[in-house]
Amino acid sequence: MKVALFDLDGTLLRTPQMIITEMTQEAYQVTGIRPDHDAARRQVGRPLSQMALALAGGDEAQAQLIVAGYRRRYLERIVPAGPELVYPGVHDGLRHLRQDGWRIGVVTNKSHGGALEILGTSGLVAHLDVVIGADDVTDPKPDPAPVLAALKQLDILPGRAVMIGDTVHDIQAGKRAGTDTIGVTHGVGDSTELQGAGATWVVHDFPAVLDTLRRASSAAEPPTGSAARALRGTEA
Repeated sequence: MKVALFDLDGTLLRTPQMIITEMTQEAYQVTGIRPDHDAARRQVGRPLSQMALALAGGDEAQAQLIVAGYRRRYLERIVPAGPELVYPGVHDGLRHLRQDGWRIGVVTNKSHGGALEILGTSGLVAHLDVVIGADDVTDPKPDPAPVLAALKQLDILPGRAVMIGDTVHDIQAGKRAGTDTIGVTHGVGDSTELQGAGATWVVHDFPAVLDTLRRASSAAEPPTGSAARALRGTEA
């Protein structure tokens, strides 16, 4: 049995720009200060409460207001756009992975409920065996806890799994859990960041993710140990 665990925003869904836009607009309404775009972009992939606190300059009361306002924006503007936000090739790719015997999960720093909302409208939920959100564990990514929680639900050892994501936090979480990792550059992180985090492979789009997973599964076991170290940091 093989397992592919995917991050959500910036990996399966083309949501980072919408998240940045809605978060910065809400932060501006609450604080009166317009956040720097690049600073906001660096927050994508963190739990919502942490993103809001950073954009509020550490003011917890303002952060709570930003969270509440963003949640309204998320439900009104981002969730309904789910079908148009799926990266090209994702639906067919996940379908083919399942046909090839892979089990598939999402490990996200969204809340569990927030993830299910857009997984539902996008249609991606139909492909999944497990969803782990930030509120399902004590410590979110980059801690390994969410990855390990998904593997526990699937009753799979880390050596049979691959964590795929677009941020350093995704790669760090997978590495710390003992899985191989694929960094994908069509979201937030670039090749340099993902390689620096120790990604086993770095690719640039979803079809390349599928090719890499197939190559990893062509051996009796996914590359680990010295084989993974030899490949780590190289681009597929």
